[in-house]
Parts: sequence; structure tokens; C-alpha cells
Amino acid sequence: MFGNFYTSLLLVSQLFPYSCSSGKGKCPKFCCCSHDGPYVFCDDLGLRSLPPAIPSNTTVLSLMKNNFCDLDRELFNFLGLQELNLSYNSLTHVPRGLPRNLEALYLRANRISYLTVNMLRQMRNITKLDLCGNLIKVIQSGAFSILMKLEDLNLQGNKLSSIPMSLPTSLVQLDVSNNQICDINPSSLQGLTNLQALNVSANCLKYITEPMFENLPRLAVIQLQNNLWFCDCGILYLYRWLTNTQLLATTDIACMFPYYFARRLLLTLSVAAICPNLAKRNHAVSNSTILNSGIEKAHNIQSIRKISVAPTKTACAAHYHASGYLIQPKKTSEQVKNQLKLLSEHQKYTLDRINLKACQATAGNKDMPDALSAISSGRIIPEDDPTCEDGQTSQFLLGSTTTVQQMINKTNYQAEAPQEANTRHKVSTTTAVLVVLSMMMFLVLITVLIVLKKILERNQRVAPANVE
Repeated sequence: MFGNFYTSLLLVSQLFPYSCSSGKGKCPKFCCCSHDGPYVFCDDLGLRSLPPAIPSNTTVLSLMKNNFCDLDRELFNFLGLQELNLSYNSLTHVPRGLPRNLEALYLRANRISYLTVNMLRQMRNITKLDLCGNLIKVIQSGAFSILMKLEDLNLQGNKLSSIPMSLPTSLVQLDVSNNQICDINPSSLQGLTNLQALNVSANCLKYITEPMFENLPRLAVIQLQNNLWFCDCGILYLYRWLTNTQLLATTDIACMFPYYFARRLLLTLSVAAICPNLAKRNHAVSNSTILNSGIEKAHNIQSIRKISVAPTKTACAAHYHASGYLIQPKKTSEQVKNQLKLLSEHQKYTLDRINLKACQATAGNKDMPDALSAISSGRIIPEDDPTCEDGQTSQFLLGSTTTVQQMINKTNYQAEAPQEANTRHKVSTTTAVLVVLSMMMFLVLITVLIVLKKILERNQRVAPANVE
């Protein structure tokens, strides 16, 4: 009896060699692994559940471009996992039960629409969180404050109407570009003493009237282009700050309103042109004094704003754009790009340097560092993500009616591509069934008509003739 049991068990283990592997194990079927197993790439395989036989000592795991809808507590036992890529799937929330030692989490182009404290509580060691291209509209207050080691936060291409509050002081880079932010609350940036790069481009900003960037002592790069800038007295603070700042800032800030300044670069205008009313009331003060002093007092600004016709909040939320005043922003200057590159060097992650193609190209090598050296030497070029890198989602074309929502829809289309193949298959099957049923009904109808015709002919033959 026991002999038969062990024989059956041995047969099952031979038929399914990866189903019960533990420890280092073998590489899952159709995946790419490094020689010793710490890096595993199972990308673009149409997976709906976690593949078996992932080595337990995996430190870098990529499961991007699959069909995952829920991975709650599926990865909890991978205690050594440090980097996880779940981009381009169909996740509606941050997976629960992630390993506590996780340092980098990529969740680009999923369907996440909100964030809560409980979702992020498990990731206290996270240093990089990439949520670009989701549908995030609501973030619970203090959701990020518990991530005390977070340095790089990417919220680009979502539906945010404001910068999240209570961000951790450890933050070095913050990207909230391509959202629906109409105003910056100074308190949202309060305490970010380590912040070095801030990107708020491609939003709905009209004014920045309060001093807020001076409280960011380490800020080195800021990107403000492609907003709904209203170039009147309310923008004088930003005008003065851009003129005097020593930071690397995008200077191609174009006015959207009023109409006579549309498409004009802000820094090419004079103070008198921007705010003639203020200049008239202070005719004794030279333009240079106005430039250095900024806006006089808050009540003066408010009184002047009342005579200005600003875009409504509804128009701002709709994001730009029946007016057609869309500017093709200049590419970020080389200085800004180089500075951002320098800022990223101190936190180089494996998933930022290597991808599935690089793994496949070096699969025959003894270890993965060869792939890294091949990338750095230029022999292998990692795939770029065109939707989330270098503010690509904020590059609107002149005269275009492209909106943030359309960009998000485009991103979601990429995430849903594997599912759409199944959908198309189902639709084609349904269509074929309907065609067959239609043909059958047609044949039945023809048969009925033929039968009726024969009955009528027979009745005519057997009808008695009228004899007088």
C-alpha cells in the first residue's frame, strides 16, 4: 500500500517538477532568472496567478504586463524580496501582505483609484513607490506619513486635485505632474527639508501667490511648465521667484490667460504689462522695486483679482481645453535632466537598470552583474516607459484637445491589452454563434414557405370543378 503511495508521489513530482519546489529551486517556466536565482522576470505572460517555483531567495521580482487582479498575501513568504514590479496589470488596490523588507514597489498603469493608511502600513521600509498612470483620486490623510524611509514618490498621471498632505520628511523626489491640481497648499510641502526635485507640470495651476518654495532648503530642481497660468497681478510672486531663484527651474512657463498674453512666455513680460493696475497705484515706485518686493499686501491682490476674469474651477478640472491654447513645451533643459540624473544615482534600483530583455540577453552568463555592465556600456539598452518618463504625459501638442483623462485611458489600454485579446475572442465567438442561429432561422423560414406552397398547390388540384 505504502509502496504504491510513494510510487504515485514520485510520479507526480516528476510530472510537475516545479509545483512543490522550495528554497532556491528552479526558474519558473517561461520566466527568465539570473544564474543563482535572486532576479526573476515573469513579464508579459498573461498570468492571472502567481507562477509556481519562484525561488524563495528572490530579491528582485518583475511580474509586469500580466493579468493580475489580486495578489493579496501571495508574496508574504518571500522574506528577502527587495524590489517588486507589478506594473501594467489590473490591480485595483495595493496588494496586502507584501514582504516587510520591500524597498521598491512599481505599480504603474494599474486601476488603483484610492490609497489608505492600511494599504501602505505594511511597507515601512519602502524607499521608492511608483504609482504613475493609475486612477488615484482620493488619498487618506496621513497615508504616506508612516513611510518614514520613502525617498522617491511618483504620482504622475492620476486624478489628484491637490498635493497629498503629511508627506514624509525623508522625501527626495516628488512627481505629481499630469494631474488635476488647481492650487498648491503651502502646508502640503511643509517639513520636506530633504526634497530636492519637485514636478508639478501639466496641472491646472493658475497662480502661486504665497511663499512656499523658500521653505524647501535642499530643493534643486522644479518643473512648472504646461499649467493654466493666468498672467495678471496674482502671478507676480512666481514671476519674482523665477527671476531671482538660483535653482534649476523650467523657464518655459507660458501664459494661458488672459487671451492677449496667450502663448507668451511669462519671463518675457514686464511687471507693468502683467499688472498695470498695481503699477498705476504705485507710480512713484520703479519697476525694479516692484520686482524685488513682489506683491504688496494680500488685500491689494484680492481687490485686483476681482477685476480679472479667471478660468473657472470647472474648466480647470476638465483640464484645458476647448480653448485650444495648448503649448508644446520645450523639452526639459539638459541641465535639469542632468541634475535629475545625479539625484537618482544615490538610489539606483535593479529594476531601473535591467529588464526582461537584458535578462534574456545574458541568460547564458554566470551571473547578473554581467548584464548590468552590458547596460552601462551601452551594449544593451533597457526598455523605456514612454508614458511615465521625463514628463512625457505632459507634452501636449499645439492645437490638440488631448486631456489628462485621455492620457490615462491610453495608459489603461496598455495595461488591459492582454485582457482585450480574450475579450475580442469572446466577442468573435458570440458573433459566430449569432450568425449560425440566423442562418438556421432563415433555413427554417424557407422550409415553412416551401411546405405552404406545396399545400396550396395540392388544394388547387383536388378542388372539385363546378358542374351545372
